[in-house]
Amino acid sequence: MCACDSVVGLSAVTVPHGDSAACGGAALRSRRRWPVVSLLGLGLVLLASPHRGLAQQPDTAASPGALKRLTLEQLMNLEVTSVSRRPEKLSQAASAIQVITQDDIRRSGATSLPEALRLASNLEVAQVDSRQWAISARGFNSTTANKLLVLIDGRTVYTPLYSGVFWDVQDVPLWDIDRMEIISGPGATLWGANAVNGVINIITKPVPDTRGLYAAGGGGTELQGFGGARYGGAMSSNVHYRVYGKAFTRDRTALPDGRGARDDWHTAQGGFRLDWDASEVNQLALQGDLYGGKIAQPSASDIAVSGGNMVGGWSHCSCTTTGRIVTSPAPSQRVSTPTTSISNTGRSWLDVMTWCGGSATG
Repeated sequence: MCACDSVVGLSAVTVPHGDSAACGGAALRSRRRWPVVSLLGLGLVLLASPHRGLAQQPDTAASPGALKRLTLEQLMNLEVTSVSRRPEKLSQAASAIQVITQDDIRRSGATSLPEALRLASNLEVAQVDSRQWAISARGFNSTTANKLLVLIDGRTVYTPLYSGVFWDVQDVPLWDIDRMEIISGPGATLWGANAVNGVINIITKPVPDTRGLYAAGGGGTELQGFGGARYGGAMSSNVHYRVYGKAFTRDRTALPDGRGARDDWHTAQGGFRLDWDASEVNQLALQGDLYGGKIAQPSASDIAVSGGNMVGGWSHCSCTTTGRIVTSPAPSQRVSTPTTSISNTGRSWLDVMTWCGGSATG
């Protein structure tokens, strides 16, 4: 988001309690005044209540007070998977890697994936116009940069046209992102030919962690309006799902002489994810997205963009079986019983089905 842009919005999260789940959410539009009146009334109620709202809260695990009491070793215990394609501590990863967490994204006020990537100091992120972004690492940055591998839940998102990324259609719901791992330096040994200057691995939250209803919305000068909602639930004790939908409208950028650049655009996107814990060591997942929109351009007709993807995967945990000797008072009754040791487990992921497609017509 440019520095001159101003955005105002609201978001709400509801947590299911027992068998009931409340629903909430709000969206502000600049032409409506009743949400502003409601906010003022809510503020007066909070100010009038001596025991709520502004009362000092105890330190939580994520509060600044609690973080200050942690040691440097504890702060580096964050788990990453992009360096060696297996879970390991950030402090033990043999690579120059940075991690952007969900808390970082929320506090930054970012409204799109490229804006959130600006938090990584090892990336070069530049906005060209209302929709185009130039993102790369280690120099040679442009809108056609193709030396950086970008993955969303293990799915590569580069286009076969020139092996780069169309950042304007990578509209991942920011509220569902668990973390983003950004690796500087060559990673072709593990990830393939596109990982020349680095890897961006975007990992979304597990479905069981997103139960309930979440809604967000707002509007401003450049980002004129945006809104979205997600709902997560359970079909059974080991099958969970979530669905979402979102849309936004961005205004045109201004030329140096004050005229509009005629690059305004709008898109809408929806998707789902289904997780099935088939057993203690096997997990299956199916997820997909669909999007569509229109992009204005100065010297031709509008561009209609649309596309989608679907990925199915199988996750397997490799556990080792050992023998445990149980000694009783009588030596003749000594028996050996198998146990499962999970101290050195490794989880491997296999994409069993991948489909991606997109089109742009003008």
